[in-house]
Amino acid sequence: MLDLLDLLDLLDLLDLLDLLDLLELRAAATLSSIGSTPTALASIEPLQKADASTDRSFTLNGYTINNRLMDMTRIDETVEAGATGVWTIDNAMPLPHNFHVHAMQFQVLRVGSEPPSVPVRQWISSAPCLWAGSRSRSWNWPTLASS
Repeated sequence: MLDLLDLLDLLDLLDLLDLLDLLELRAAATLSSIGSTPTALASIEPLQKADASTDRSFTLNGYTINNRLMDMTRIDETVEAGATGVWTIDNAMPLPHNFHVHAMQFQVLRVGSEPPSVPVRQWISSAPCLWAGSRSRSWNWPTLASS
């Protein structure tokens, strides 16, 4: 049985709580080009497992991470600048959930037992949606990519 907070989360996931418009964009009747779209994105070198110095595990369950209530003012993990490690993220909830890390980017190794889809084979700051009971493994790189 869902409690009220779980129900609100579910409604939010289904976009049924979208009741407020924050921005409306209106284009001019005539527009001019400001440049061209690149034909290719920059290539990204995959990180190497041999460079990983740590393994960390995170379990998402309700409003907790590793059995600790989510708190944006608390720092639970610190990572040495430039270090590489493997983070395993398990979703123990019955609903899908994203995993987002502030001030760093990472590469996804696999989602479940599968390699990541093309859109996440890059530097990202949020793990792909973790479906109920799923697992994601990521290389972390605690500094933002400079190019």
